[in-house]
Amino acid sequence: GYEASVVTPEAPPVPRKSHDPGWKVALAAALSLPLVGPMLTAPLGWDWMWPAWVQCVLASPVQFWLGWRFYKAGAAALRAREGNMDLLVALGTSAAWILSVVLWWRTPAEPSAHPHHLYFESAAMVITLVMFGKWMEARAKQQTLSALESLRSLRPEMARVRRDGLELELALSRVRVGDEVVIRPGERIPTDGVIVEGRTHVDESLLTGESLPVAREPGARVVGGALNAEGLIVVATTAVGAETQLARIVR
Repeated sequence: GYEASVVTPEAPPVPRKSHDPGWKVALAAALSLPLVGPMLTAPLGWDWMWPAWVQCVLASPVQFWLGWRFYKAGAAALRAREGNMDLLVALGTSAAWILSVVLWWRTPAEPSAHPHHLYFESAAMVITLVMFGKWMEARAKQQTLSALESLRSLRPEMARVRRDGLELELALSRVRVGDEVVIRPGERIPTDGVIVEGRTHVDESLLTGESLPVAREPGARVVGGALNAEGLIVVATTAVGAETQLARIVR
């Protein structure tokens, strides 16, 4: 019952954006809050209630327009013979809304008849609160995705590889374990490896948080994405692609 997309090491899974933009959550709250007004004022001794038709007018857009996503996702779960929270929300709030309409039709028409037994506010507030929770969850996922994309962008797309005495510009996907990669001052290290030539200072703050570059010499390990601050170095590749430390962190 869910959509799918192809996942490769170069294109890891991406969280989908929220189905509920912030304005929808705000609108649901604006329509639902008046319905709970009588509950909030009851402790103060104000015994009042919106007419049934007002409650229905406020709750119905929340139930069937703003809350349509729960029906859609719940139906997909049913087709897959599964149950999920969307199905639970759709069933529970629909029962509250339908029961309220039935009781409303049975309520006497006298103005003094307060429809205290209606549950429009319960249906609307449940949908609003779940929408708010899903919006917060999607926002947190999106922030995490942005942080991961920032990490991924630190890895260069090309590498300068030394083969048979020549320096070749190769796509990172063509670099193999054991290749010697040449990194000039100011360039980012494309792969994990061990320095075989040269001395330098390397900015590894993306992994360690250390604000100052650290000294590296032949035999020292370096990680892909780190910044070569000073000298020219040659690195023997020990890990490429999905096996680099940066790729493991992103995964």
